[in-house]
Amino acid sequence: MTARLDWSPFVEHKNTSRLDFAKEQEKARLNEITAQMRFNVMEMMCNAGYGHPISCLGLSDLFAALFFGGLLHYDAKNPSWDGRDRLVVSNGHISALFYTALSMAGYFPASDLSNYARKNGLPGHPHRDLAKGIELSSGSLGQGVSVAVGMAIALKPLRRDVFLTTSDGEIQEGQVWEAMQAAVKYELSNLNVFLDCNGIQNSGFTKDVMPSGDLEKTFSAMGFDVAVCHNASAFEIAQTVKMKKPADKPFLCLLNTTGGKGVSFMENEPYWHDEIPVGDLKEKALAELAVQKQKASSWKNFLTQMETTS
Repeated sequence: MTARLDWSPFVEHKNTSRLDFAKEQEKARLNEITAQMRFNVMEMMCNAGYGHPISCLGLSDLFAALFFGGLLHYDAKNPSWDGRDRLVVSNGHISALFYTALSMAGYFPASDLSNYARKNGLPGHPHRDLAKGIELSSGSLGQGVSVAVGMAIALKPLRRDVFLTTSDGEIQEGQVWEAMQAAVKYELSNLNVFLDCNGIQNSGFTKDVMPSGDLEKTFSAMGFDVAVCHNASAFEIAQTVKMKKPADKPFLCLLNTTGGKGVSFMENEPYWHDEIPVGDLKEKALAELAVQKQKASSWKNFLTQMETTS
């Protein structure tokens, strides 16, 4: 399979104004990282025969924004740095994505990913390991939200941010809502929540299992500063967070993601919540993601060449 480039960003600007190369290059840089991340995650899960493709592929844009879009303050060479922000991955079943992002950020070598979900390797659900950038053991849904709120309370006087990932399946846990109420009560302006709304959970579509209603209205009414991102790129997510208005309240970003994004037969299909493709489907998934990776790299290289020749 070969990549066909999307020239629209260039064509749209060509006859109207000079292309903002700095902005387009940043988009292209993050898109390339995201595409590489999706490919690495799928390859890792296929090799292990374990993982959660729907959420991992859908949230790759978020993790690219967190680690490479200027949102998280961290030092992979000094993981226990006091000045670091905290990242709490409460929906621990996205471990394949989390590990991939940590590896790409420099916390541990990519070779470690080959031992995913294997004895003495990277566990299927993360275990706290500061040397690897993992702040919390997760897997029992709901608990990470409470821990993140506790961290934010402790770190607010130190002006450190806490970033929390959760999902529309996880918020069916009552503990989540108690923690969210506490976040509002203590005016945790240093708490940044990313709620993955892909509409899918282990038992099917969330609208059939346990509808969550209008989450934007719900969290706004609770007292959160709410933003909504519809199938957003890493660049768009990063910009949304950076442009949030200062407020004495916690921030929550509703990410309306496409579950299984990037693999045609997986997208928005509950079957692939925790199923791994084998045989021809494995090859098809990896081939489709490889094309997107090639396309993202080609576009980034094209912009670099255009800037040097303009």
